[in-house]
Amino acid sequence: MPIGTQSPRVYPANTGPYTSTGARYAGMEARAGKILDLFLLEREDTFTLVAVAPAVGDYDIEADATHTIGIGDMIELYEDDVYFQALVLNVVGDTITLDTPIPYAFTVAGALGINGVRNAAVNGSVTAVVYEVAPPAGQVWDITKLAYYIEGDTAAMTHSLFGDIAALTNGVVTRVKRSDDKYEVLHNAKANVDFIDDSSDFKVRADMTATSFGATVFRTLGNEAASGAMIRLVGNLGEKLEFVVQDNLSTLVLLKVKAQGYFLDDE
Repeated sequence: MPIGTQSPRVYPANTGPYTSTGARYAGMEARAGKILDLFLLEREDTFTLVAVAPAVGDYDIEADATHTIGIGDMIELYEDDVYFQALVLNVVGDTITLDTPIPYAFTVAGALGINGVRNAAVNGSVTAVVYEVAPPAGQVWDITKLAYYIEGDTAAMTHSLFGDIAALTNGVVTRVKRSDDKYEVLHNAKANVDFIDDSSDFKVRADMTATSFGATVFRTLGNEAASGAMIRLVGNLGEKLEFVVQDNLSTLVLLKVKAQGYFLDDE
């Protein structure tokens, strides 16, 4: 069944770095160069670092013995004001090899880890599957663009299809979960035309061998010529951005969703 209820955004009075109207207190400044570019993940488990903490530039991390990380998963590490995602290339015991060098001196005592899956080409027709990204406590994010990538194995990505498969019954929902457990529904797409109607850019491209085909969709936020308002997520309030799969998308090759924007800092 379709899910999600549209609701206005209401902040608890003078909670965290915001007033009750959602305005920033004085001192909240955008961090120059602090770019946010993160996949939404079906989060599967948490893990901690053990033994020797990775150095900046390393590709390997040592996870605790109870981890459930697999090849092809995404991992997230965050500590202090750093939030890092990378793809898992190899797993040998508790040694996890990543595709991106470690950008920060994460510590065994302080780093928190999450592992999950970014490919949303799954069957959500029986039980909806939720992909999410959320700032940890102490962080505030402004989302200014949503990026979707849909890959199929045929070129027939017409307006009436979803990617290259039949139009969906319930649709994929992009929504924001607020601190009061209410949701702001941003979009429900059942067919390619729904992305076209609500996006600033929709393109279909073939790979070099013309054996797979991908559609890219960009929805720009915080721009009067586009959606008009950015999405602000407050970690201390437990807010998150979600992408909900409610149909069987398993015959797609790939479906990925990214949130792009920047971090704010309470100085």
